[in-house]
Amino acid sequence: MASVGAGSLAIGSRAAQEVKAVRVGRKQVLGYRVAAHGLADGAANGGAANGGAANGAANGAVPAVLELGVQDTPAGSGRLAFAARGLELGDGLALAWTVRGAPHWHPAPALWPLAQALWPRSSTDGLAKVSWERSRVLQSGVTIQEALATVVDALRAVVVARPSRAR
Repeated sequence: MASVGAGSLAIGSRAAQEVKAVRVGRKQVLGYRVAAHGLADGAANGGAANGGAANGAANGAVPAVLELGVQDTPAGSGRLAFAARGLELGDGLALAWTVRGAPHWHPAPALWPLAQALWPRSSTDGLAKVSWERSRVLQSGVTIQEALATVVDALRAVVVARPSRAR
């Protein structure tokens, strides 16, 4: 049995809240992970109880697995990830270099809101998102927004088609 300990948890400026210990077994943890990843029957689209569809499109809902995108590295693995969930790569999806700088499938209409949500709101926010390179960005004399815009322009110039090992 795994155990999450009891104690106090401070959330923002709220007073500490008591957190009770929860005991779960291996089967519960694995069952949760399988369902959370959309690998249980009907879970890809919210589960059969929630109107989940095997093809992920019958009820017009976006499969939960697409919330952060489906990685397509190595090339073609996105199709396999969809197939494992009883889904198909279909119209309305776009392949873009997003999370962790890797190609991911996203619902095309979600790309602009995703870009807006990920773009740094301030220098502090941006530097927190690239903490491992913070000192280099500060030494460069450009803002994090300028540095990221440079990376976006460079990627746009070289990533014009599906990545391949030949390039």
